[in-house]
Amino acid sequence: YIIDCDKSAHKLYTPGKAAHAKIVGEFGEDIVASNGEIDRRKLGTVVFKDLKQLQKLNSLLWPMIMEEVQQEIRNCNADVVVVEAAILLGAGWDKRCHEIWATIIPPEEAIRRLQERNNLTAEEAKRRLSAQMENKKYVEAANVVICTLWPIDYTRTQIDKAWNLLKERISS
Repeated sequence: YIIDCDKSAHKLYTPGKAAHAKIVGEFGEDIVASNGEIDRRKLGTVVFKDLKQLQKLNSLLWPMIMEEVQQEIRNCNADVVVVEAAILLGAGWDKRCHEIWATIIPPEEAIRRLQERNNLTAEEAKRRLSAQMENKKYVEAANVVICTLWPIDYTRTQIDKAWNLLKERISS
């Protein structure tokens, strides 16, 4: 069972959710789109320019996201639950996990991908990347490390191997 924490967070941005009201209360009506939802691009512009603003947003959102994750885990009956969260280590959620699998990429490639995916300038992408932990921290914490620059077939082979080893550990 896979829980995508980005999707869980995005649900919290919708009108009527407690997080929506708290975020708008903290960051103002300027971040609200015409449809009433929080405009994540506008909010990103605010929080990635000022570390204190990012910390404020994280202190609001992270507990609510974890609440959603815990509810999903309670409601599923899977043998394995994968929590996909870029913030796993920063939020301290790694302490709730049996294993940490991390993907890493060189910073230059991360910046390029951020620019392409989010239509950001190089400076905006660098600011966002600088708000994240360095690859070294992920490698130190991880049980399995995957580099997304590897050829897809090689990556699949590595993931299959790690997955099969996990299943062996679970069944023994």
